[in-house]
Amino acid sequence: MVITVQSEIDFNILITGVRDGDTGAIRDLWAIYNPIMLRYASVLSRDLADDICQDSWIAIARNIHRFKGDKDQFVRYIFTIARNRATDYARAGYRRDNLARHYYEMDTARAGVDIDNEYKGESAELARYLQTLSPLVAEMIFLKFAAGLTTEEISDFLGRSQANVRVAIHRGLAKLRDHYA
Repeated sequence: MVITVQSEIDFNILITGVRDGDTGAIRDLWAIYNPIMLRYASVLSRDLADDICQDSWIAIARNIHRFKGDKDQFVRYIFTIARNRATDYARAGYRRDNLARHYYEMDTARAGVDIDNEYKGESAELARYLQTLSPLVAEMIFLKFAAGLTTEEISDFLGRSQANVRVAIHRGLAKLRDHYA
C-alpha cells in the first residue's frame, strides 16, 4: 500500500487508543488517513466529498471496536465505509446534491473552486485527469495508483472480475494518454 503510518506512531497503539476513547489517538488517526479518504471520496462524488468523509469518520468512530487487522486492512476498511456512504447518498437522492451541483455550476472563480488549491501537486493533476473518465474507471485508477491496491484487491472491493478491472484500467489509461498526449 502507498499509505504508511508515521514511524514514531505505531498503528496498533493508535487503534488501541481509539478503542479506549483516547481523543488524541482518533485525532492522529484522522490526520494520517483523512487526506487519502478525502481524495477517494472526491473520486466517488466531487460535490459531496466532504460530507462523505464526515459521515465515514462518524461511522469509523462508532464501529472501530469491530475492526481487526493491520494498517493496510484499515485503508480498505475506511475506503469501504466511504464507498458505502457515497452509495447511500446516491440512493437517497440526497437533497444537498442539487444544492452542491448548483454551487459547482456557478462561475468557478466566483465560487472559489480551484482544484490546484484543493489538492496539492500530483494530487491536483490526478484529480483533473480523473474527472475526464467515467466514475467507475476513475475509481479503479485511483485505487490502483493513488491508494496502491492490487488488481485483486480492487476486484474484491468493487465486486468486479479481475479481468474487468485490468481492462477498465488499461482503457482508462489509454484514454488519458490520448487525451493528454
